[in-house]
Amino acid sequence: MNPKLRTVYQRHGFALGLGLIFVISCGLRFWGLSRFPALVFDEVYFAQFAQDYLTQTPFFDNHPPLGKYFIALGMWLSQGLPIAGAAVTEVDGFRWVTWGYRWMNALVGSLLPLLGAAIAYELSQRRSYALVAAALMACDGLLLVESRYALINVYILALGLAGQWAFLRAVGGGRRSARGRGSGPWLLVSGLLCGASVAVKWNGLGFLLGLYGWWAVVRWGGGLYRYLGQRLLPPSPLFAPHLRRSPPSLPPSPLPDPWRSLQAVTLGDLLVSLAVVPFLIYRWVWVPHLGLNPEYDFWQSQTQGLSSHAHVGSGRDVHPYCSPWWSWTLLVRPVAYWYQTEVRDGKTWVYDVHALGNPLLWWLSAWAILFVVLSLAWGIGGWLVSVGGPWGVGVGLPRSSALMSSSPSPWDRLEMNGSDLWILGYLLLNYGANWIPWAGVSRCLFLYHHMAASIYGFLILGWLLDRWFRSGRSLLWWAAALALGSIVLALIYWLPIYLGLPLEESVFRSRIWFKSWY
Repeated sequence: MNPKLRTVYQRHGFALGLGLIFVISCGLRFWGLSRFPALVFDEVYFAQFAQDYLTQTPFFDNHPPLGKYFIALGMWLSQGLPIAGAAVTEVDGFRWVTWGYRWMNALVGSLLPLLGAAIAYELSQRRSYALVAAALMACDGLLLVESRYALINVYILALGLAGQWAFLRAVGGGRRSARGRGSGPWLLVSGLLCGASVAVKWNGLGFLLGLYGWWAVVRWGGGLYRYLGQRLLPPSPLFAPHLRRSPPSLPPSPLPDPWRSLQAVTLGDLLVSLAVVPFLIYRWVWVPHLGLNPEYDFWQSQTQGLSSHAHVGSGRDVHPYCSPWWSWTLLVRPVAYWYQTEVRDGKTWVYDVHALGNPLLWWLSAWAILFVVLSLAWGIGGWLVSVGGPWGVGVGLPRSSALMSSSPSPWDRLEMNGSDLWILGYLLLNYGANWIPWAGVSRCLFLYHHMAASIYGFLILGWLLDRWFRSGRSLLWWAAALALGSIVLALIYWLPIYLGLPLEESVFRSRIWFKSWY
C-alpha cells in the first residue's frame, strides 16, 4: 500500500468506514422514497395522526405521542423544501407530499448502524468490532423497510440505543471516573433518552429493563462472586478477572470492568436517573397531545391505551400476519406492507414491500446466540465440576467427567477473557429483556416487535465475527469473511422486496422461500 494511503487509513480508517456505512444507509433509505404515493401499512394511522397534530384535529391513539411528533416535525419542515414535481399522497382527507412525511424516518433509520457501532465500541473499545456491528445493522432488511415509511419503530430503537450508549458512557469501565469525571450527567442523559423511547411505544421499556437487569447482575452478582471467591473458591479462569482486587498502587485495567465501575452507582442513583427522569420525560411528552385531546387526562389516556391493546385479540382472524413471539428469531412470519400487481406485455409484475429481516443475518445471529449460550454454559459447567459446586459440595456431576474434562469445548475455542464475558452478558441480558417479556402479551403480535431484540443478536454475531477476524487463524478469518459477504449478498438478493421494485412474478416467488412468508 502507498505510504500516504496507509497513513490516511491508520489515522482516519475508522471514521471513513463508519462514514461509508452511513452514506450507504442513507442511499438505501432515501432512494425512491416517494415510491407508492399512498399510505403504506400503518402509515394510515401514524402519518394521519401527524397531520392531525399540524392541523390541530383531535383524535384517539393507543400509543404514546412522541413518534408522531417526529413525523409531524418532518412534515412541517418539508413545507419549506423545494421538491419540484414531487409525488403527492391524497387519500381519505390526507394530503401531503409523499417524501415529506417519510424523510424523517429515513434520516433517523440511517443513524441506527452508527448507534450500534457506538454501543459496540463503548463495550469493547475495539474499532474493528464497531465497524462489523455497523455493517451488520446496515444489512438488515427489516430496519431498512421500517426506515422508508412513516412508521414509529425506528424512533423507539434510535432513542433506546442512544440511551443505552449513554449508560455505557456513564459506567464504561471506570475510565472517565478515573480521570475525575463523574458519571451522573451521562446517567441522566440515559434516563432522558430511554424515557423518550417509552414515549414512542411502551415496548421501549425493554431498554430500561435491560439496564436494570445489567446493573443488578453486575452489582449484586459481582458481589456474590467476590464473596465466594474470597471464602470458598479457588481462582478460576471464568471469574478470576472480576474477583481479584487490584492494589491501589497498580494502574486501573485498560479493559472495561463493569463490576468495578458500577460500584459507584447506588440504587438511589439508578432510581433517580432511570426511573424518575424517564417518567418525567414521558409525562412531559404528553402535554401537547393532551392539550389537543382534552377528553382524557394523562392517567385516563394510559388506561384507555392499555384497554385498547388488551381488546385487540390474537390469531389470523384478527390479522393475517400475526405471529407468536417464539417464532421471530427464525423469521417464520414476516409482514407484507405493500402488494400490487401489474400486467405489462403479457407479463405479471409484482410490486411488493416485505417487512422481512435479512434471512442470513437473522439466522446466523440466532446461531451465534445459541453458540455463545452453550459456550457459557459449558464453561460454567466445567467450573462447577472442577470445584464441586458453588458451595464446595457436589452438584451431581462427576469431577472426572470425560465430557467436561477431556473434550474441547466451544468455550476453549473462543478463548474468552473477563471483558468478553461481560460484553456477552450485557448483550444476552438485553436481548432477553427485549424479547422474553413478549411471551406474556396476549394480543396480536408482529415480527417488527422483535426489532429491538434483534439488534442485540446482530451485536452478538458481530462480536463473534470480530473475534474470528482477529484470531490469527486463516480458517476462522475466511469463515468470518464468508459470513459477512453472504449477509451482504443476501441484502442485495432481497433488496427488490425491501424497496418495492418491480419483479416478474416468477422472480418474486423465487424470493419467497416459505409458504409462511406470503
